[in-house]
Amino acid sequence: MEPVKEAPDFRATAESLMHNTREYAETRLNLLILDAQEKVADTAGSVVTGAILGIVGLFLLFFVSIGAAWYIGEVTGRAFIGFLSVGAFYALVGVLLYLFREQWIKLPVANGLIQKITLNEED
Repeated sequence: MEPVKEAPDFRATAESLMHNTREYAETRLNLLILDAQEKVADTAGSVVTGAILGIVGLFLLFFVSIGAAWYIGEVTGRAFIGFLSVGAFYALVGVLLYLFREQWIKLPVANGLIQKITLNEED
């Protein structure tokens, strides 16, 4: 005669399943939060680095522009011509940047941010 098998305890199994499901959901949520925090921190670090490099670049551009204006003024014998020449050059650069702002500024910045945010999803 075969021993009688005990009926499985469905209540205990269901409770165990609910407990495991709850733990999985909490772990998954924590993982998503940590992933979002990492992406925000990485993107913020890139933005701050870009801002600092931009400020240093502006100082460099400022002093090089003063030097170029001064040099042109010395060559022409009139200081105002040097400064007007450099000003006209920057006006031209400003117009070009305005005309091509989508291709030269907006799209590269947007693509860079999107690439930075989605970087970990490809790994």
